[in-house]
Amino acid sequence: MKKARLSRLRGHLFLIFAGIVITVSGAFVTNTRAEGMTIDGSTMLSPLEKRWVREYAHDHLQTIRIQADGSGAGIDRVGSGNVEIGSSDVFLSGRLRKKFPKLVAIPVALSGVVIFYNLPEKPGLRLNMSGDVLARIFLGKIRYWDDSALQSLNPGILLPHRKIIPVHRKDASGSTYVLTEYLSRTSRSWSDTEGRDKKFPVLPGPGAIGSQALITEVSRTPGSLGYAGLFWANKTGLPFAALENRDGFFVTPSPASFRKAALDAFVRPDFPFGFNRSIVWSIPGKEAYPAANFEYFLINTQTDEETMHTIRSFLLWVLGPGQNPALTEKAGFGSLPWPHSPKALSRILHQILQGNSYRVVSPG
Repeated sequence: MKKARLSRLRGHLFLIFAGIVITVSGAFVTNTRAEGMTIDGSTMLSPLEKRWVREYAHDHLQTIRIQADGSGAGIDRVGSGNVEIGSSDVFLSGRLRKKFPKLVAIPVALSGVVIFYNLPEKPGLRLNMSGDVLARIFLGKIRYWDDSALQSLNPGILLPHRKIIPVHRKDASGSTYVLTEYLSRTSRSWSDTEGRDKKFPVLPGPGAIGSQALITEVSRTPGSLGYAGLFWANKTGLPFAALENRDGFFVTPSPASFRKAALDAFVRPDFPFGFNRSIVWSIPGKEAYPAANFEYFLINTQTDEETMHTIRSFLLWVLGPGQNPALTEKAGFGSLPWPHSPKALSRILHQILQGNSYRVVSPG
């Protein structure tokens, strides 16, 4: 029954949104609106965006360019009308909706913030970490790898007496937003002093601009620890931490554990259609990764008719063929569990019909 409802929904959406035939090049530079469409924002999502663009180019004829200047920049630029699509690891909070009332957030994939570390004495060793311990590391209260708090989470493992060097993002980052939310929900000392934000607070340890710079810093610094999306973390070849979730299970990051967290959220009757709520930490379950997150495309409903038509065509492809695990999982993301939320999909997509000059025309 769910499959039948989803099939009817997709057919309905295709009739409403299907537009001109377009193709995509793999250009990743800025350009004018007349010459194509630009996606700007999340560095975490950019590896999957590039896969989507390359695959979409097989059958379409429109240039789509990708910039990865961080979620904060993506939100500001699409809100100001300077790019066609913003990409973000951050949902549209009440504050952001007030600042940019014409933006609509459409979930397009599942991700998670991964903690990885450079511990030469224990190469390849997977450690358990809780939010409270991680918060105290970033706050400078836990300074060495053999601290008793880390040892107690990893019984039977003799950790070295090496100084911990926490590395953070200096730019406005969705990855930072997700991490600081996890820390805020699990550590009183963090929530009371730092809270959740796209900008990391001024704390001990070096900073880096962008995911690539951060993984480079951790890779070349023995004793260091950092955070990024799964695609970026995989590039380091360093081990990941298993994070403690709401039910006390230590869960490793993977597309499957991201999807499990989202699936549990989708079937909850209180989860909002607008997706203006985080799933960080709040989802129970043995296999739910606690720092999982939705990735969003942000659309400005004040966009002109022709451009909106182009955006819709690409967006429908992303939410359909683009959810193939061969595309999403190879880039370190989980596909959306849409069969469990056809009403949510329908409602979100219909929002982008409002506030612009596009009109539905009956085929008959």
